[in-house]
Amino acid sequence: RIQIKVTGVKHVNTAVSCYALATAYMKTWKPADTGEAVVLLIKADKIRLRVGDERHDTKNIYSNALSEAKVALARFDEVGRLSAVPCCWFPTSPQEDKEHMSQLFAGLQVRDGKRGSPSMSSEVMYQGLRLYGLFDMTASVSDPVDQADFVAIACDELQRMKLEANCNSAPAAPAGS
Repeated sequence: RIQIKVTGVKHVNTAVSCYALATAYMKTWKPADTGEAVVLLIKADKIRLRVGDERHDTKNIYSNALSEAKVALARFDEVGRLSAVPCCWFPTSPQEDKEHMSQLFAGLQVRDGKRGSPSMSSEVMYQGLRLYGLFDMTASVSDPVDQADFVAIACDELQRMKLEANCNSAPAAPAGS
């Protein structure tokens, strides 16, 4: 990680380091890291103003990044909106997970040649969920699997992954906002 000097003389490179670290934190899609990104972006902008860097392009870049970080942090205000695979998957809400899993069910039926069928085999379900990225399925399912069961099992697994990946990751309150 980049070491950022917090006392003493501030330099424009310190603002650049804060900005770079903040953008890296934002890309983890974890609430605590996104909160830290907001704090760092506020610090970067304050340093930029203190050292007199009034270039229009730098000002816009920092301002846009701070706006994006605040919007990303606000997304986590919705209960259950987390990333199941931080740094790879965008955070989703439980409602979005249900919609995605319903679409996956329909897509698997089309792929399997059973469009319009109310159910599928558990083998097709497990294959589809593994292709989606749910590798550690622990639920045992009997054949056939209907859409409601498929969505419930997949959403439970996604929730389990989200909780494991984001444990102790509550949003940090942005300072100075």
